[in-house]
Amino acid sequence: MSETILITILGVVGTLLSIVVSFTLGQRAEKSKQSLLVRAEMLKPIDEWLKGMEKNGWYF
Repeated sequence: MSETILITILGVVGTLLSIVVSFTLGQRAEKSKQSLLVRAEMLKPIDEWLKGMEKNGWYF
């Protein structure tokens, strides 16, 4: 009987631990994704400027 209770407790603890780890990894991935989106937005004016330079005959 006590083995069954121990297995049940370990199952619950394992489930809770996996929930916490999944949540933490998900937050980290979302933060990284948002950071990359912000960086991409910051590069848009440079890209537009380079396209304008190509139209004026400047090639890089």
